[in-house]
Amino acid sequence: TQKLSLALSSLPEGQSLLPSLSPDTTRDFLAWCRDSNISPDSFQHMKPWMASLRVGMTSLDRLGFNVARGIERHLGARLGERSTEGLESVSQSLGILDSLSSQDQDLMLRHALADARSAPTRIALLANAWHEGDTATLDRLLREGFKDFPSLRQRLIDDRNKAWFPRILQLLDGDEESIVIVGAGHLSGPDSLIAMLEAKGVSVSQQEYTTRRLPT
Repeated sequence: TQKLSLALSSLPEGQSLLPSLSPDTTRDFLAWCRDSNISPDSFQHMKPWMASLRVGMTSLDRLGFNVARGIERHLGARLGERSTEGLESVSQSLGILDSLSSQDQDLMLRHALADARSAPTRIALLANAWHEGDTATLDRLLREGFKDFPSLRQRLIDDRNKAWFPRILQLLDGDEESIVIVGAGHLSGPDSLIAMLEAKGVSVSQQEYTTRRLPT
């Protein structure tokens, strides 16, 4: 997986990140590097989509979030020996990002940089909405984030919902109990997996849990 990720996320030999970016994204990226005390040189062999992932992960890490404590790891540990599968493979996930046009990759990085600027407040709002099961707020915040990047939302959220949906229906029709874990962005709004299930006549109910709010 690491070899595949490195192969897909690295620019061809002789190319570097900054010359591939638009002037606006270059300005925002250099400002973020300066404010974050990170050398732009550490990104120079990355494609823009990979650079955007690193910007996002850096912001989350500095706010105390850890991928190792993510919901899929948490539930995966509780599932024990039960069989698992992905709605898409790692190669498919990376392939979606790598197939983005140069313009969309530039937009993806600019989107990540804009999110990073508002990260302390925005992430707390998102986390609290997720904790409380507030899908309306989640949808509003996520749509606000993609407001200036509609083609990006289409590729990263809506198209993947459509690709996953047939397999989810198969699982529902099966004899075994299944748990489907997806990102919060796929569960809210008129184009969400929830809306698609309801359109098929599937009854969807939301479970309630006691959670702790994060400081805003």
